[in-house]
Amino acid sequence: MTPLVLLFALAFLVSVDIRILTPVLLSISSSLGATPGVLGLAMTSYSFAYGTGQLFYGPLSDRMGRMAVVRAAGLGFSLCTALSALAMTTWQFIAARFVAGAFAGAVIPLTPCTSATRSRTTNARRIDAGASTRVTGPLTAPVHFWDFLRLRRAQLTCLAVFLEGFLLWGGATYLAAFGTHRHALDQFTVGLLIALLGVGTMAGGLCMAPVHHRLSENAVAGMGGALMGAAFLLLIPR
Repeated sequence: MTPLVLLFALAFLVSVDIRILTPVLLSISSSLGATPGVLGLAMTSYSFAYGTGQLFYGPLSDRMGRMAVVRAAGLGFSLCTALSALAMTTWQFIAARFVAGAFAGAVIPLTPCTSATRSRTTNARRIDAGASTRVTGPLTAPVHFWDFLRLRRAQLTCLAVFLEGFLLWGGATYLAAFGTHRHALDQFTVGLLIALLGVGTMAGGLCMAPVHHRLSENAVAGMGGALMGAAFLLLIPR
């Protein structure tokens, strides 16, 4: 198995780990003797650490290398995931998930960068040492991430992404408790119900190409937000 395949396998596991708490929230809350609301702090802390860590992993990977950072983060993520399974109290579980989220924040964002870097390195090795190289774009001064965050448009985009994550995944965290409390669904049925969220995401992604030919990006984003909000509102009436 090539390193690139292992890298994407790790990214897949992190993606699953982000979502896994939702269907098993009730089981964990029963095991630890906590309410779903209190245990939901594990998702909050995980997401906060996951998002905040990405502000630092980019500059860190520029200094130490993409693979070195992803390798260390993958080991830390695996260890903290095991520790969260061994937690005896609610706060031990929340703390383990917080640290796991901090490590997980390095994997998915850096995976495409690492893949592109390896691809460029492979292509560069194919060029004869004595051959001349062509410059495909104008040379620019390096732009730091903090310079990017000073842009008002970037600030508004980050705020919008934060609100989307807060509203979508914040609500989705309690879908299992909601389905069990209101409709008396068992855990397997709840898992299938939540899996439909992933199916809908994939279906929406497949429809994006023809939709983009008809609508602008702002219209597509607005339509997606409206559909997402309407879907949550439909859950309110009995």
